[in-house]
Amino acid sequence: MNGISDPRSTERVSLALLILRISLGVFLIIWAVDKFVNVEPTSHIWQKFYHLQIGASASYVAGALELLLAAAVLLGLCRRIIYGIAFIVHAVSTFSTWNQLLNPWAVVSGHHINILFHASVPVLAGFVVLYLLRDWDKWSLSGCVCDKFESLV
Repeated sequence: MNGISDPRSTERVSLALLILRISLGVFLIIWAVDKFVNVEPTSHIWQKFYHLQIGASASYVAGALELLLAAAVLLGLCRRIIYGIAFIVHAVSTFSTWNQLLNPWAVVSGHHINILFHASVPVLAGFVVLYLLRDWDKWSLSGCVCDKFESLV
C-alpha cells in the first residue's frame, strides 16, 4: 500500500471509508429487509427490470443473501471479494434501470416520472470508491484468513 505517508491522512481516509462502509451496508440492509416485507412488489420489480418471474421463496432467498452481503460489508470482511461482489450486485441493479436513468422526466416514453432511480448512481460510485481504496479500510474485520484466501484468488 503506497500513496499516503502522513499518518493523520491515513487515519482520515480510514475513518471516511468506515463511514462509507457503514452507510453502504445500511443501504443494503434496507433493500434486503424490503424483500421480506414487500414480497409482491419485489416480484413485480424483478419481472419489470430483470425479466425474471420470482415467487415469495425466491424473494426471501434474495433477501437473505443480501443480508449476508450487507453484514460482510458492514464488518469489512474479505474486502476485495465482498466489496467487489457488492459493486457487481449494485451495478446490475443500477444498469437494469437504464431506461429510467436515460429518461428521468419521462420525456420520451410518457411513463411515470421518477428521478429517484438516479440515487443509485452515487451509491454505485460509493461501492467503486470502497473497492478501490479497500487497502486503506483499516477499521474492518478483514483478518488473516480472508487475506490469505484473497491472495490466492
